[in-house]
Amino acid sequence: SSCCLPRWWLVRPHLQPAMGMKRLWDCIYLGEMDFQGQKDAYNFQFYVIWTCGLVGFTYGFIMQRFLYTYYFILAGSLVSGVVCLMSWPVFNANPVEWLANREEEEESDSDDDKKKKKKEKKEKKDKGEVKEKKSKKKVAAED
Repeated sequence: SSCCLPRWWLVRPHLQPAMGMKRLWDCIYLGEMDFQGQKDAYNFQFYVIWTCGLVGFTYGFIMQRFLYTYYFILAGSLVSGVVCLMSWPVFNANPVEWLANREEEEESDSDDDKKKKKKEKKEKKDKGEVKEKKSKKKVAAED
């Protein structure tokens, strides 16, 4: 066959790579990460640094050297930084589907209608207050 992939990949397509190097580079370069990916990156960072801290503290306690704790925490921070700061494709597995844009004409018409209704309501309210004031003055004058 003229294909450059190994033959067993043709038999088992589920074992083929999910993307090429160009797609991987584009994903890392663009920095796209969905909300679930942000949560996963945060959890990974949290657990890696805490685990390294606990293991480092235990190792440093056994060796009677607290500097080893800092070394473990530094290593965990570097690993989690490399994994979490770049936007790997695994962090964009659940992209957000945004809603389509609405037409501006509909919005402007609805805004105009809202303004007109609000103005009419205010005018009715003002007329009602004027009538109430006149009726109160008449009642006060009659007393």
